[in-house]
Formats: sequence, C-alpha cells, structure tokens
Amino acid sequence: MADRAERIARTDRAASRDRVAAPGRATSTDRTVPGTPAWLRARNDRAALQLLLGHGELTRNQLGELTGLSKPTASQMVQRLESASLIQRSGSQSAGPGPNAVTYAVRPDAALGVAVDIDARRMRASVVDPTGAQHPAVEVTLPRSRRTPEGDVRRAIDEACAADGTDPVRVDSVCVGVQGAVDPRTGDLRFADTLAGWPTRDVPARLQHALGLSVTIENDVNLAAIAERTAGAGRGTGGFALLWLGQGLGLAVDQA
Repeated sequence: MADRAERIARTDRAASRDRVAAPGRATSTDRTVPGTPAWLRARNDRAALQLLLGHGELTRNQLGELTGLSKPTASQMVQRLESASLIQRSGSQSAGPGPNAVTYAVRPDAALGVAVDIDARRMRASVVDPTGAQHPAVEVTLPRSRRTPEGDVRRAIDEACAADGTDPVRVDSVCVGVQGAVDPRTGDLRFADTLAGWPTRDVPARLQHALGLSVTIENDVNLAAIAERTAGAGRGTGGFALLWLGQGLGLAVDQA
C-alpha cells in the first residue's frame, strides 16, 4: 500500500475529477430543471467529461456513440467543453479513408487542488489534478507555537505549488487529512490534540472563508480507505477494513 500522503492525494484527485465532471455551475436556475434544454446540455456535458476521464482520449464520433447522441449534438457538446477550457485537442486517430479524427482529453489544469497530510510536527502536500498525473510532494516542518489552521494550510498550498511550478491562484480546492475525528455535519474536530493552534469548532467553514477555496477536512485513515477503494488494494473488493498503525491506532471500514 502507498503511504498516507499519497493516499490523500489520490482522494483529492478523485474530488478534482468530480469537479471537472460537473461543469454546470451557471447562475441560471434553468440548469436545475429536468427536461429543459439547459439541463439536457449540462447532463450531456457531464457524461462526456466522465467518459473522457475514464477513457483518457476519445474522438468526437466516439463520444457521440458512447453517449448515444447524434453527430451534430456531439459536435456542439465538444465545442462547448472546448470553449469552457475543460477539454483540449490531444492528438489524432486514424478513421479509415479520409483525414484522421481529432482526439480530445480533459485538460489537466481544468480543476487543480492540493492534498495535505498534517500531524503534530510536519505537513506533506502535493498538487493534484483530475487526470491523476503525479506531482511533486513536499514535506514542511511545522513550528511548535503560533500556529493557525489558515497559516498551516496556506503554507502547504504555497509550498506544494512552488515545487510544482503552479500559480497558487489556480488552486480551487484543498483536502486536508488530520489525525482526529471530524463531524461531517458541523465540521467540528475531536481528538485533534496534535493540531496545535487549531480550533475545534466549524474548521472547514473558517478555512473556506479565510482562503477562498473549497475545503475538505477528514480523518486521515478514512481518506486512506477511500483512496484504497478508488485506486489501491480495495479496488474491486466487496468491502474491507483498513487498520492503521502509526502515532496511535486508526481504523476505517469500507462497506461496498
């Protein structure tokens, strides 16, 4: 199994894929009304992005065949996604007699995030993208005092982006794995004595307000289990339990 930091990076890569596969973020409420043209376009676009994320590269005709759309509708869909900078031309593919067909792929920079693994003394962080490409991981030693959650996470983002050569402005989300329990309803932290200077109440909302990013905070072992289910030893299994032996014990149960 991969180390914990890589597992958290895998989890945030999956989140980046989800954000790319949900391009319908327009202000018009028409997108949310089933059966309207805008809703149908958003649904088709989402299906195409999910196919590209799963297959890697596809031609316009292949996207039409896999989605069941007509050639004109598939062409309009590809044009929308390309205009929105969500996909790009990636190459060409022989289609028999005549010119080669252009292939398309999801842009690696369509949605960038940073995965952070934090404990009492150190942070490990890496930029992640929806294609699953590997990015440099950095390790940061934390001070013993005068820490805040905003300062810790901001530093993790800046260090990860510097190592990757990425402008931090392009990051739109961060996923933080912590040694503690996180209440999914309130965002409150419990059993998080290792996080010096961090509050226990409503931490994700505080970070989102301070950083202007989408923030996910979760128990590190739970994130490791999600990563194992997505791209590790748990893939394709009927369920598993992950026992983590480190600074204390951690247990995550996957019930597929």
